[in-house]
Amino acid sequence: MLLILYPWIRSPYRVAVESLGFRAVHVTSPAVLTLYNLGRTTGLLLDVGHGSTFCQAVFEGFSLPNVTARSPLGGLDLDDFLHRRLAPRVPFVLSNEEIRYIKEKWCYVPRGDAVVGKNWTLPDGKSVPMGELSGLCGEVVMNPMAVIGRDLPGLGELLQDCLRRADIDLRRPLASRVVLCGGTAWLPGLPIRLTRDLGLEARPAVVSSVAAWRGGSILAHSSAAFPAVTRADVAELGPQRALAQRGMLAS
Repeated sequence: MLLILYPWIRSPYRVAVESLGFRAVHVTSPAVLTLYNLGRTTGLLLDVGHGSTFCQAVFEGFSLPNVTARSPLGGLDLDDFLHRRLAPRVPFVLSNEEIRYIKEKWCYVPRGDAVVGKNWTLPDGKSVPMGELSGLCGEVVMNPMAVIGRDLPGLGELLQDCLRRADIDLRRPLASRVVLCGGTAWLPGLPIRLTRDLGLEARPAVVSSVAAWRGGSILAHSSAAFPAVTRADVAELGPQRALAQRGMLAS
């Protein structure tokens, strides 16, 4: 059985092996599998989800548990920002679906300080005076304190924090292989802005939210052997030590 776990979630090994009866389990992170989807084994994943964002480093096929950073900033903050700022501008109530449509179709991350925008029309004919909100919405994830008053790191700061936690020799290979995923990662201008702000050697790749599942399929169908924890291992060492010994958890 292949278990995909985020870094802050405790491994449900006992459920998989002791309750469900699987003979062996391999535990890995979404970052590792997302890189497999791209044919890589080393890189830095920035996953910008709906409710939170996390950054995870991977080196030679193994996640580095101490090289990770997390923030409660996510796509939901952009939705809330648009709701609050558009409400006084339009004479009708925008639904959550319309807000998401506006965010995905009309918002972007500005390359610099200049923010430009214009008015747009929804598919049902409603006119929405976006103006500068198109760019300001994307700026929420880059500079949340200035735009929405939340004292949180922007995406650039989160990446820098993650890189600082890595050994000096690993920082350059990680920084040259940054991968973005999650719905908000598809905002136009985000890879260019991160490249400019952080001085990256290569523009980050952007992958779909199902990239980790595709990477898991690649791993499961590969002929290469990968470590797995069996019932015998757990009986001898306990679940946490057994997983750590196989390189699947920090010891």
